[in-house]
Order: sequence, then C-alpha cells, then structure tokens
Amino acid sequence: MSMVITNNVSVEDAGVFFLTITICYSISTLCTLGFTNAFVRFMGGFYVESDWSAIKGVFFYGLKCSVMFSLVIAFVIAFFSNEISNNIFNKNELTTPLLLVSFAIPFYAVIQLVSFSFQGIQKQHFSVFLSNIAIPLFVIICISTLLLYSKKIYITNMVFIYALAIIITSILSYVKWINQKELKGTTNYSHTKSLKESAKPLWTMMLMSMLVQYSGLFIGGVYLTFNELAIFSAAQRVSMLASFVLVSINFVAAPLFAASYKLNQPEELEKTSIFCSRLIFIIATPVLVLTLYFSDSIMNTFGSDYKEGTNILAILLIGQYINVITGTVGFLLNMTGHERDMRNVVFISGVFAVLLGAILIPIYGVLGAALTTSISLSTQNILAMLMIKKRLGFLTLNIFKR
Repeated sequence: MSMVITNNVSVEDAGVFFLTITICYSISTLCTLGFTNAFVRFMGGFYVESDWSAIKGVFFYGLKCSVMFSLVIAFVIAFFSNEISNNIFNKNELTTPLLLVSFAIPFYAVIQLVSFSFQGIQKQHFSVFLSNIAIPLFVIICISTLLLYSKKIYITNMVFIYALAIIITSILSYVKWINQKELKGTTNYSHTKSLKESAKPLWTMMLMSMLVQYSGLFIGGVYLTFNELAIFSAAQRVSMLASFVLVSINFVAAPLFAASYKLNQPEELEKTSIFCSRLIFIIATPVLVLTLYFSDSIMNTFGSDYKEGTNILAILLIGQYINVITGTVGFLLNMTGHERDMRNVVFISGVFAVLLGAILIPIYGVLGAALTTSISLSTQNILAMLMIKKRLGFLTLNIFKR
C-alpha cells in the first residue's frame, strides 16, 4: 500500500497521508481502552474451557465501552481538526484529511477488538487478515481502479478511500464474529470486573507503547516537513517488515501463553517461549541482513526521492532487530497476569521516547526521529525481557537452552 501511494502522489502528499493514518490508527487503538490484549488473555483461558458464554460476555462488554468512548473522541477530533492541525502540528494541509479520517476511528476500534477476539479463540487466520491485510488490500484495489480512469489522485481521495476501507472492514468483521454458531447461547457478564482491572494497566501500556513506536513521527510532525515525514514513514514501514515473524508468532503464541498460565503449567510456558524466540532468531536474522544489504534498492522502490532514506532505514532496522530477538516479551507478560509490570516498562520507555525525541528531532531532524524510535524500542524490549526473568524465572533470549 505504501508503495502504491508513494509512486502515485508527491512526496509532500505522501507525508500528509502517512501522518494522517498513523494518527487514526493510534487514536483508535487507544479507544479500545486496553481491551484488545485483555480479550486475548481472557478468551484464551475461556476457550480451553469451552466457556463461550463468558467469551460472549467479555466481548460485548469491551465492545460497548470502547465504541462509546471512541464516538466521543471521534467527535472531538472532527470538531477541532483545524485547531489540531494548525496549533499542534503547525500544518494546515492536515485539516481536511484529519476531519475525514476521524469518522473512521470508532470503526477501526471495532476491527481491533474483533481481530484480537479471533486471536483469543485461536482463529489466527481471521485475526491476521483483519489487522494486517484487509484495509491495505482494499486501498490498493480502490486506488488502482481510480488510476485507470484518472491520471492524478488527490490526498483527499486517498484518505477517503482509507476511511471507507476501515468502515467496510469493520462491518464485515463484526458480522463474521457474531455469526459464529458457538456464540448463539447465553451471555455471561460475571467476568467484567476482572476484565476492567486487567484492561486498565493495558491501556496505559498501549498509550506509552504508541509513544515508543511513533514518537519519532508524532514529534516529527511538529518539526519536520511533509517530505521528511514521508521518507521517515516509508523507512519505518520497511523496517517493520523485519518484525513480521514476531507479529506472526505473537498471533499464535499469545493464546498459548494464556492457556498455559490458566492451567498452571510454568514448564510449558517457558518451553513455548524459548521455542518462539529460537524460531524468531532463525528467521529474522537473514531478513535483517538482506534488508540492510539491499536497503538502497528497497527505498528506491518508493520513488527516487526516497533513496536518501537509506541511512534512516539502517538505524530503524537495528531497533527492530533488537525488538525481534528479545522475543514475545510484551504478550508473555500480559498473558501471565503481569500487565502492571509491562505497564511500568512501557511507561518508562514512553517517557524516555518523548524526552529523547524532544532533544534529538529539533537538532538532527529526520535522523533524530529515527534514532528516537530505534533507541526507545530497544530500551522497552530489553527492560521487558529483564522483567520476565524476574517474574517468570527465565530469559526469552536464551535460545540455545536445551
């Protein structure tokens, strides 16, 4: 999707688009109120017990709270889109795209809740499709079709298509979830209190994780030009490809962690974690090496203006590699009842990311944004790995353990 966008619009318009969709994704994620990871943990446990009434109760309670909150936030963003664009980001060009995408925020929250619900009941193929494939695929098809009838595509068209993709995907995903035959029975809401208690630290964790992952882009949105934002965003999206194996394994491992914890099987928990780390290391290392080696050619696929992002990509890749080889640290803590520990880790990392970005980006520009993202991400995952050692008694990076 990123390549389709960058090869058909100016670098400046690409910067507007990337900043807009990052804002949309980040806010909608926060609007889930931490229920996404809580869903995986609770539903993963209920699934092994075949307690579908509890799964149904957890889902509808979390959905109701998230949708109500996201509707309020979407209205605020739509109403103050001009003030946000001009007074926060100092970019008037962001006003209309931000207004358009604000209407999609509640729908994006629903997509994430349904996606994590499917992950919790170990239907990872649906979860992966909803969270990583459906929206970009829809955007690619629509933009490609539009280009058949028009030689030029405008930023408002792209953002409208993106918002429309979110809305349609949201409706279809919800229909798919509620039409499962196992959910036709009664609804058990008796677990809502413990669900809320679990979600609260997870929400704080999500907020600070967003700062770690996107502080470079958000703070850069204030200090950098749209051209620089486009180059940084393209490099960041390529670097995140290096973590695809971590994302894939997380989808499978998270409910297994929850089940092992629920069944009080610490040996199985450690065995699964070490196996995941070993697999991640084997796959991610050659991916990193190849991406670094061909970084110049890869950035050129976005357009000739993006070749100057090669060094940015190299810095971001190092941070992503540390993120990957430390293993499934976040999910492991969250699925084993240590949400507060993970919250503390990301709180420290998030504050560190903001301070680092505030210092480096005004001085070093886009290079500072890359350093901020890479260092903050590495710090977060190393701290989480050490916390797992303290709480669960093993190191996820101990891949050579028999």
